[in-house]
Amino acid sequence: MYAIAKVKQTLKPLGIVFPLAICSALAAVFQWSPWPFTSRRTWAILAFTFVFFCGAIGFIWKRLSQQIRTPKQKIQCRLLILLSLVIGLVLILSRSVLLPDSFLFLPHAEIKVRVISDAGQSILLSQFDTGTTDSFSTMTQYGDWKCDKTIGLIGTHGTLYWQGTVFKSIRLIFVTGPEEGVVEVLFNDGSLTIDLQTPEPGSQIMTYPVPLHPFNSILIFIAYWFSLSLGTFLILFPIIQQQIAPIESGRCPHSDTWVGYALPLIVSGSLCLLTFFPSIMSPDSVDQWSQALTGHYNDWHPTIYALLMRLTMALAQSPAILAFVQIFCLAGALGWGIASFEQIGVPRFACWSFSLLMAILPVNPLMSITLWKDIPFAINMLLFFIIYLKILTSQGKWLAGTSHFIAFMFVCLGTALFRHNGLPLVILVLLVSVISLPVLQKRLGIGLILTLVITGLVRGPLYGVLKVQPSGFTGGTQLLLHHISAHVAAGTEFTPMERDFLDQLLPIDQWVYDPCSIDTLKVTAGLDEDRFYAEPQRGLALFWQGLRRDPLVNLRHQYASSRMIWQIPPGGCYLYRIPLFKHPDCSYGWVQANRVGLSEDSKLPWLIKPIYTIYATSASKPFLDALIWRPAWMTYWALFMIALTAIRAYDRRILVLLTIPLAQFALMLVLAFAQDMRFQYGEILIGWMSSLMLFLPVRNE
Repeated sequence: MYAIAKVKQTLKPLGIVFPLAICSALAAVFQWSPWPFTSRRTWAILAFTFVFFCGAIGFIWKRLSQQIRTPKQKIQCRLLILLSLVIGLVLILSRSVLLPDSFLFLPHAEIKVRVISDAGQSILLSQFDTGTTDSFSTMTQYGDWKCDKTIGLIGTHGTLYWQGTVFKSIRLIFVTGPEEGVVEVLFNDGSLTIDLQTPEPGSQIMTYPVPLHPFNSILIFIAYWFSLSLGTFLILFPIIQQQIAPIESGRCPHSDTWVGYALPLIVSGSLCLLTFFPSIMSPDSVDQWSQALTGHYNDWHPTIYALLMRLTMALAQSPAILAFVQIFCLAGALGWGIASFEQIGVPRFACWSFSLLMAILPVNPLMSITLWKDIPFAINMLLFFIIYLKILTSQGKWLAGTSHFIAFMFVCLGTALFRHNGLPLVILVLLVSVISLPVLQKRLGIGLILTLVITGLVRGPLYGVLKVQPSGFTGGTQLLLHHISAHVAAGTEFTPMERDFLDQLLPIDQWVYDPCSIDTLKVTAGLDEDRFYAEPQRGLALFWQGLRRDPLVNLRHQYASSRMIWQIPPGGCYLYRIPLFKHPDCSYGWVQANRVGLSEDSKLPWLIKPIYTIYATSASKPFLDALIWRPAWMTYWALFMIALTAIRAYDRRILVLLTIPLAQFALMLVLAFAQDMRFQYGEILIGWMSSLMLFLPVRNE
């Protein structure tokens, strides 16, 4: 028994080291080797890197084993392994790391080229390429075929034969012309006859695809996944060794500390507002401003924002008033959040540095002066996150106070009312919280019920008194329209009755499909959009039938339409940031053309160019764009920071914080119909705020 145990103890590290070394060596060779895998040099490099990684990983394994002694450390290590695997998977799926178009094993194929002309006409093969060779000398020649190095292989009768490994496809180019004949090309599973005689000289290209075995893709995926996960684990292991103290409310900062942390963004936001006065306004902004002016409301965009505009008009009929309100609210939320982290031990230097960073990043001052309902929604999302942090760090006591519970309710209602997906977000978060935090079940349950009741009263009786034109399910119906357009483009079969309905909306040959935005179809001349919205049951039936007949079309569409939500680097779709533009005549615009008397009126015109340059640079550089404007990175960062903090603190309650960014991420994966980053601005704010978790105090052992 002792001998068996000794063997197991010896084989255990080998069972870990060898697979990781193989994956790391394969990933390194796939990524950096300039030679194909069929090359002996590549196999020599692979062998060398495998030996190197065996030694390196074995050494690391031995050192780590010496540091992991207690049961708690073992559990933390296992959780870190799981987190590292998730991060490696996300890096690949979010296209942050692109898998190479490479191979380990190639398929075999054979091809025959036979002259079948009766009149002795010549055949000229000018190019031959299999992805692994383009040499005519590799082809076996029968008959009178001859090789001319300047023009290729030429013959009047006989056969050319080749067999070997292929990378993706075999490519043949024949010369055509009045003197050329007829040739038959035989592949593995078929043949093709080509008449090369044409009035004018030219060429005929033939491509025969030979797909790689799926095992290649699986092997490359596994090699990269495990290698990235290993690298992530090695980076994070020293961090979890610095275990943080229990996250509890400690010393209380001065009551005005949050005001100080808010000041930098108030200053930068105010400078941006004076520069782009009276505010940055898109067509949606102008539409809701017009509603506030006239008192004729509709709920296509949540009416609560138009009512907020109407309220600010009591001071002055200028969008600048609401922009100032947004600046102060966003700065106040960030300041309160920073002060809350200081309260649980984050050093003041880190807090002030973060406050200045939030003011310098162009996304915050520019978004704060843009009149979109998404801005107060994002502020409420951030406050939601901070309140949950307060609840967790106070062992639930924070929510027991009446004033705190009222503040919590205001945040729940703001989140629910400022975006149509806000109510599902609040419901998801509170339901998970009721299950995860049994001590607060009653309080959170009351909060959920009150949110549902008050939201219903606002959208029902209050909107009725104000004669708000309801949008009904129009927002959801346009998602169905987007899916249906994907099926039209894919050629999905429709019944005569279904085709007749589609033709009534727009002649079916005029339908356009853009997975990135439904607006491409909506602006198509002749589309009877109102009729589609008036008959949502027919739209739902069409969507369901398309899904039933070809679900892959829906999956491909959802994958493409939600790129902004999950994809970190630019590519594939546009990204709409803010309506700040530089015109061809070098003038600048930030207010949508309108009939309500709004126009650009900069109070600091000398700042327009430098601020715009900063904005344009941050949007045009891929790394800065992904870091500052694209929401996917900050969503993943928030989830990662929360999970890492839970492991370091050895406190699973912290994972409750995941529900807010994760619920919004999941909802928008399904609901995205355009690539507007404003939808996910709340995720960006939470992502940046969660960065302060890196500076939580370390436990003194």
